[in-house]
Amino acid sequence: MRKLLLASAAVLGAAGVAQAQTMVTTPVPNVPGANAPAQGGNSGGTSTPAGLAPGQIQVRLNGRFNWYAGFVQDGNTNAAYWTNSATGQGISTGAVPQSSSWFAKATSGAFSYSLRPGGPLFSGYSISGANSIAVRAKTNQGFQLSSYIRLYPGFDGMAANGLRYGVSAEIRQDVGASTTPGQVNGASGGGAAGSISAQNQKRSFLYWRRAYGYIAGDSWGTLRFGSGDGPSGLYMTGNFENFNDSGWNGDLPAQFVNAPAWPFADVGSVYTTNKIVYLSPAWAGFEVGASYAPTSNALSNSSGCILGMASVGCDRLFSIDANGNTKEQLRQHDFFEAMARYRGTFSGVGLSFYGGWFGSSSITTNNTLTQQYGGSLPQTTYSNNSIGVGGGQISYAGFTVGGMVQSGSYNRGQGFAPAPKGAGDATAWLVGGSYTTGPIIVGASYFDFVSPGSYVPLGTASQTAASNGTQGVGKQQTERGFAAGATYAVAPGFSLFLSYLWGDRQQDGVNLLTGQTGCSIDSSHAKFGQSGCYKNMITVQAISLGTQLRW
Repeated sequence: MRKLLLASAAVLGAAGVAQAQTMVTTPVPNVPGANAPAQGGNSGGTSTPAGLAPGQIQVRLNGRFNWYAGFVQDGNTNAAYWTNSATGQGISTGAVPQSSSWFAKATSGAFSYSLRPGGPLFSGYSISGANSIAVRAKTNQGFQLSSYIRLYPGFDGMAANGLRYGVSAEIRQDVGASTTPGQVNGASGGGAAGSISAQNQKRSFLYWRRAYGYIAGDSWGTLRFGSGDGPSGLYMTGNFENFNDSGWNGDLPAQFVNAPAWPFADVGSVYTTNKIVYLSPAWAGFEVGASYAPTSNALSNSSGCILGMASVGCDRLFSIDANGNTKEQLRQHDFFEAMARYRGTFSGVGLSFYGGWFGSSSITTNNTLTQQYGGSLPQTTYSNNSIGVGGGQISYAGFTVGGMVQSGSYNRGQGFAPAPKGAGDATAWLVGGSYTTGPIIVGASYFDFVSPGSYVPLGTASQTAASNGTQGVGKQQTERGFAAGATYAVAPGFSLFLSYLWGDRQQDGVNLLTGQTGCSIDSSHAKFGQSGCYKNMITVQAISLGTQLRW
């Protein structure tokens, strides 16, 4: 018993010494985007935390709460869809011209509804059983209130020899749309109340967005490992996300039903992959960085190969057959980044430039089984991603102007999707400016983004101009976005911002609300879009007043 008490006292004493070497603090989160982003990002972990001495660990639990009130106007203002009154599920047909009327039409011995002669027909939604009805609804209530909270836990430590090490992480709340028909994680649709307990509880779920460890030294730089930002995001310069809530890469675009996509690399599909990142120290203002992610895997200790073989959802999937796995072809593997940046000041003039390359391989298609059993070859194959990027800015007396450009083989969609082979390159450019005086920042930016979009060379009949009454899909989708706003730092950890966004999307031969290609050529639709395809252009805009409270 005496030995047990002595052992317990020794453990408690050791714990007390360890606790004396630990400081619980709340510094600024070492996560890009946690606060108003600094243009060009930060190296993260290459500087010694304030007051940290060898043998000490600095623990942090930072966070932020954002709240918005604003008016939103987007292109999905008069949607129509089929719905089955028995199941509550429906199929969208896009926007309905005001002059159109719904009617029953006999097709192949069954009755289906059609928008107008030559319009879309949907099997399974017929008048038999009186379960199928056509609905026209205005989906956008203009005035919106929104909010969210995020946490940034982590720690920084220093060894006796000066080696720095630590962990940075980001926790978000899950408010995204569900992939299950009729379910939405964050909204109160279906007549349910808006409380978490009265609707789908995924609204209250938390998940890890970033989580990485690092080791660093003054002479050789920083090595990061885990799910976090690579140099294409950290070194980004000329993106002008330093005013309001980051413009088109902020929170306000999430309020749109259908909007232009932010085309640059500081997005989740790039920074959430599990990777190794090297960031050099600065030499006369110059820095270099590189990263490698072998698969599209994010935070996981599992291969995702639940069938015990290379199947859909397997992180290590390199090639597939052509039978039902076509979505896997939009995945990436062997993702590389290589970037360089320069920052310097000359007679009060600040200069910052960066440039580099990033890209990945696409999932290849193995047609052996398909050919053996007489199946058809896949109609679409995809190119590897290969993207060049560069940007710069000049600052003087509070004024900053600059921009960036990005071009190469990739496509719009969820994060730099591979482009169909034979399609043209994608190109995005941005120009902007800002002015800082005391606690106030005002700024504006404009971007233009051209990509293949829904165009597929040698695709199906509905994607090529033909004599079958369909409109050929244009070879380019164009997206534009303008952002303007101001940020006012009321007090430490308390900011107000005013935001205005305008943007549009356009591609001939595509209904951008539904993804339908080969839209019917009908002169009565011309006033709803170009080239005879209605809803091939969507315009959005919003104005919002928001606040951020951070610690």
